[in-house]
Amino acid sequence: MHMIFYFCGQPYAVPNASIREMFKLPELTAVEQSIACLSGTVNCRGNIIPVLDFAAVMGHPHGCYHLDDVVMVLDYADRTMGLVVSDVSELQSIAEESIVPLPANLLQENQSCLVRGQATGRDQALLSVLDIAALFTHPAAYLSDTEFDVQQENACHHLDAHFDLQRFDAAARKILSERARNIARRIAPAEPAGSEALAIIHLSGESFGIRLDGIREFAVVRRSMPLPSCPAHIAGSMNLRGEVLLLLDLRAALHLAERNKLDKVVVMRTPELGLFGLLVDGIAQVVHSLVAHPSRLPAGLDKLEESYLSGLAHWDDSDIPVLDISAMLVNGGMIVNETV
Repeated sequence: MHMIFYFCGQPYAVPNASIREMFKLPELTAVEQSIACLSGTVNCRGNIIPVLDFAAVMGHPHGCYHLDDVVMVLDYADRTMGLVVSDVSELQSIAEESIVPLPANLLQENQSCLVRGQATGRDQALLSVLDIAALFTHPAAYLSDTEFDVQQENACHHLDAHFDLQRFDAAARKILSERARNIARRIAPAEPAGSEALAIIHLSGESFGIRLDGIREFAVVRRSMPLPSCPAHIAGSMNLRGEVLLLLDLRAALHLAERNKLDKVVVMRTPELGLFGLLVDGIAQVVHSLVAHPSRLPAGLDKLEESYLSGLAHWDDSDIPVLDISAMLVNGGMIVNETV
């Protein structure tokens, strides 16, 4: 699985296995006399990590930082690094054999290429797949490098991506500082939880987590067909590259109002139902988060509703429920075996 984000209108893919977690841009600490594409550093769960600006690393002019920018925390070997990106869109499955390396004669001499190859993504769009190993050996990944002329690159003013908190207004500075404090918090070793990969979805104005191991991909509803004589939670079906995908609407089971038209699909596969899609308002991002034990779930849930949830995850400065989709299918009566 690869996380997709857009830069200059082009999609880039990052292996999800390399992503430790993702969070919205916090306050960063600038490093004086550092290379220009180093945005700064951040205290991430007690570890100080360098954070690079993707635009500057790729040799493009750096734009202004925004509150909606995302920091991808990447792991490679025994090192950790952050990468500031924007327009994070979705998760896609890319087969290793489908990645076509770029011809060596097209690359600059003595320059490491940060793109290991290209692959065909959804709707036949070409995706540039980042080379994580090359990214971590790029001079920007180090605070100092004897083979890299720091003063020479700093002379290229248009590449300067150093984070400057004073460029934000007072309200934005408060948000950035609070995010930095939350990210700096160490995980208590006694916490009865484990870090898990989750997709964060939006449904009727509420946020939920879904474990990534059952998700095949994300998609957009382009055309759906209603299915007659089916319960209300079966919203219809759609064609997904030649496969008929059953579409489920979870709002009634979760007692949520029908506020928006659902036009995004989380494509899943479970032993209970095989391949199907969950209709949602939006897909925020994929994160690695601690999931608290179900005993800490909010009070006021009846037994049936509680069985739909497998824990709480901390995301965007709040605790959100993690849905147990298999339990919802079985306990919620969503599997229909009747014939008409």
